[in-house]
Amino acid sequence: MFKYLILLSLVLVTACSENKTKVEPEKKNKITFTENIFNPIYITALFDSPNNFGPIWNIDAINALKIKKISLYVKGGKYKNNMSEKLTYSFNSAGKALDFNHFLYNNSTSPFSTSGFTYNTNGSIEKIDVFKYMEFGNVPPIFIRSDSSKTAVITSRNNNNFDSLVFYPNIENPKLIVEIVNHKVNSIEIFVEKGANLDQIQALAKTLDSTLNIFSLSEKSVTYLDKDLPIESYRLGPNWSKQEKSKSWEYNDNQQLVSYSERLHGTLIKNIIISYDDENLPDELVVDRKRFIFYSSAK
Repeated sequence: MFKYLILLSLVLVTACSENKTKVEPEKKNKITFTENIFNPIYITALFDSPNNFGPIWNIDAINALKIKKISLYVKGGKYKNNMSEKLTYSFNSAGKALDFNHFLYNNSTSPFSTSGFTYNTNGSIEKIDVFKYMEFGNVPPIFIRSDSSKTAVITSRNNNNFDSLVFYPNIENPKLIVEIVNHKVNSIEIFVEKGANLDQIQALAKTLDSTLNIFSLSEKSVTYLDKDLPIESYRLGPNWSKQEKSKSWEYNDNQQLVSYSERLHGTLIKNIIISYDDENLPDELVVDRKRFIFYSSAK
């Protein structure tokens, strides 16, 4: 009898084991991000110190990822965590940059440069305060003025003079970028779809001057776009003919920027390589052989 009870217990245990639902480990939802977190046109401005340029980041992307802060840091120093350099951007609840800080830890633990961004009641950037650059404070602010046809970034110089970068019709998707120095047009960059001919390039410039006279002594370049993304730039000669290639951008299958290069008279003067992690977010940015590790924290 005792033998049968043992056998019955074994049968019941086996049956329960077979009927027990197998519990699968909870899978982590991965980000399927397939956009550029920054505007490829202004990739070099990410590393400018002090930062005096506003719309570098893709606001929609920052919001979608709920990013509160982004750090770009370089290893190899004596500071804690072996850091030698760090750039930081923090963002408000609307996904817009609040401030920028640049640390050079081999020199000091306080910021080398720091800037703050001010927005108007409509949410548009209107001023960038450069609180510190190197050991200098009270650097003149940068003012941003926008209307329906253009945005101007105005930098104060000595003797009440101003330099300006003017973006037509806006900074996010410019068709023209005009640099004005001492009240004269110093350079013009024209953005057209790939395959555009000389007449189409000049037609954009003629929206500012039908005679093209104001551009006669200025540096001229054309940047070609593919699906609204810049792919290559060329310098233009005095007769507006296309000359040497000056910039190039390359993208992955998600149309995310993976490399940028800039040349002057055939010599490479700027090179940026970007790698991404398995969640399609930037992992590392190598800028002229300096390796920046990308780190973001959520709100």
